[in-house]
Amino acid sequence: MLAALQAQAQAVELVDVSGDPTAHWALLVELWSEQRDFLLVEHDFVITPNTVATVAFDACPAPWCSAPSDLLGGHDGWWDSMLHANRWRRSAVILNTPTCSAVCRRVLGIGSR
Repeated sequence: MLAALQAQAQAVELVDVSGDPTAHWALLVELWSEQRDFLLVEHDFVITPNTVATVAFDACPAPWCSAPSDLLGGHDGWWDSMLHANRWRRSAVILNTPTCSAVCRRVLGIGSR
């Protein structure tokens, strides 16, 4: 996974979320609070060549784009992508901050940021 991502992305930051069952949610809170574009690729998902540039991200004009996965047997839309490899633009982050805050508040027991 790491080699495939490093070959396509300008900068890669690894975040270990294995030590705490709520760490993934805390990472989303942190990313949302920065209110900038970001790409999230889960540790067990290997992106295909050109995923970052063409399949779902740079070429995708939408505020939220994802790379499809066949891990779940060929469903359509969000079910295929889940959170395997997703890019959020700043506009999507800002628009969905209330939703993210509500979900994170419930899971983590914290207030909105």
